Amino acid sequence: MYRQLLYGLEQEAVIRFLEQQEDHREQALVLVSQSAWALHHCAEQLPESRDRSLARLRWMAQWLMDEERFPVWGDRSQWEQQAFFLSQAALILGFYQLTTADETYAPQWSRICQYLANGIQRSKYKHLASRPNDSALRPTDNAAALLALQLHDAYYDSELL
Repeated sequence: MYRQLLYGLEQEAVIRFLEQQEDHREQALVLVSQSAWALHHCAEQLPESRDRSLARLRWMAQWLMDEERFPVWGDRSQWEQQAFFLSQAALILGFYQLTTADETYAPQWSRICQYLANGIQRSKYKHLASRPNDSALRPTDNAAALLALQLHDAYYDSELL
């Protein structure tokens, strides 16, 4: 299954599809986040595919950090009510860093995780709003945030979670 995932993620059509998503960025973000998780495990389970997994994870991190694609990077005041984006971004960066040990995006990952940890602790219901103009508290988005905090704690031996 890992081999199939790698094959699919290396296809130019899939890469082009992800790069061109404007109306469906959330779906693309989830696809990349879940794929990053799988590639992290693929690199551990299939050492012969490690280099390919690392290359895809590197592309995913670069894709994620594109401010034109995700303008929320340019204005942290927009982070309020962005648990969905921030948790998925933290997972992608976390799996990238855990797998590659490349700390290129470490400041961004830590900043997101610190923001999520502080926001969850301050929140009346210990949940963050998922999307702008959507006051619903979505447990899946907050669960993803908690997983991201767990990854951060494992890498840095911190106690955000």
